[in-house]
Amino acid sequence: MGRMTAPPEEQRGMDAEVALCEEITQLQREMAQRAVIEQACGAVMVLASCSRDDAEELLVGMSRQLDMELREVAAALVPAAKAESVVWQMHRALRRARRLDVGGRR
Repeated sequence: MGRMTAPPEEQRGMDAEVALCEEITQLQREMAQRAVIEQACGAVMVLASCSRDDAEELLVGMSRQLDMELREVAAALVPAAKAESVVWQMHRALRRARRLDVGGRR
């Protein structure tokens, strides 16, 4: 028995639907990757006390030095930021102590 095929007009519609589904999937993947990059930029901004643009430049520089994709570098950095590790807490405490110390000397 032969396989039945859809009429040409219906086949074009089905092909267009498949193409749209693939495009949506790709866009969703790219949005998720961008979100991770944005989160990593935020973490770098806190750690380096820099602007958003400078943070992205630092991430791009790290990705070049490590020969890794930007999204890979960002993905490696984000879990540390989300975990609120002891290192992050110490960083904040040191910054606060430094501000208090500088403020007390004036």
